[in-house]
Amino acid sequence: MSTGTILWIVAAIVVVVIVVGIIIAAARKAAEKKRRRQRAEADRMRTEAASAEPVARDHEVHAAERRARADKAQAEADAQAAEADLRAAESEQLATEADRLRGEAAGRSQAADESRSDRARRLERADEIDPDVDDSSTNRRH
Repeated sequence: MSTGTILWIVAAIVVVVIVVGIIIAAARKAAEKKRRRQRAEADRMRTEAASAEPVARDHEVHAAERRARADKAQAEADAQAAEADLRAAESEQLATEADRLRGEAAGRSQAADESRSDRARRLERADEIDPDVDDSSTNRRH
């Protein structure tokens, strides 16, 4: 091999090494630039997340207040329902008592009617056996 050929081979190897070095350096620079962008993006996202925390706490407080109001309203509704149930039970008792009293009244009314009827029969019978009562008279005692 001649010296010229060897120089060309060495020069080619040096050029290849330089090109590979440039490619590696460019790749590292691009990777470093990408990492810097990612760090900056991560910092931005952390800042946004940190600034959103008070808003989230505010929403949490409002949600807790609304839950408390809802629980209070439910308790009031339950109390009113219990009171309504109690009043319905009292109404049912009063209706039952009214039915019982109507039954008693009907029984006493029937007893009074029977008593009047019995009285009328006794008066008629008394009139029938009384010699002083005129049977043809329309004015009988009743």
